[in-house]
Amino acid sequence: KQFVVTYAGAFQKWQGIDNLVAAANLIKETDVKFRIIGFRKDDFALKNELNRILAGKVELIDALGRDEMVEQLCSSDILIIPRSRHCATQMAFPTKFAEYIATGKPVIVTDVDETANFVRQFDCGFVCEPSAESIARTIIKARRMAPSALIALGENGRRLAESQFDRRVIAR
Repeated sequence: KQFVVTYAGAFQKWQGIDNLVAAANLIKETDVKFRIIGFRKDDFALKNELNRILAGKVELIDALGRDEMVEQLCSSDILIIPRSRHCATQMAFPTKFAEYIATGKPVIVTDVDETANFVRQFDCGFVCEPSAESIARTIIKARRMAPSALIALGENGRRLAESQFDRRVIAR
């Protein structure tokens, strides 16, 4: 069985894709696979570069519709937001966090924004530093956990999504 680590989103510098790619190269376990989703027409060069760098370790997927995206996220073992320290991460909450935890999957976030506080408070995943080494260690830690423990983290995240990020809760 493969352990699938998925990132879905855009590729601005602060999203930390460079650290995710470097972390993937540090991981020697052959059962850890990466899935990166969200490539658009203007991301052609980046997609080719990632395919070259991570050949055999990654599945690169173009931007998807909502139903297909949910299917891809739900078929993953863990979802990752590898953001870097940047002024944008101090100002903008990553909406993908709420989407990720709504799937009931555990998450890995870097300690650069308020998502780290949510993960710690609600015990719904892992917090690491925004470096390739820390991300790689955290992925391996998650891979070595019992599946039941990962499921429990994901269930905690789903409860967080329902209690804090449901649009009806936000509207109230």
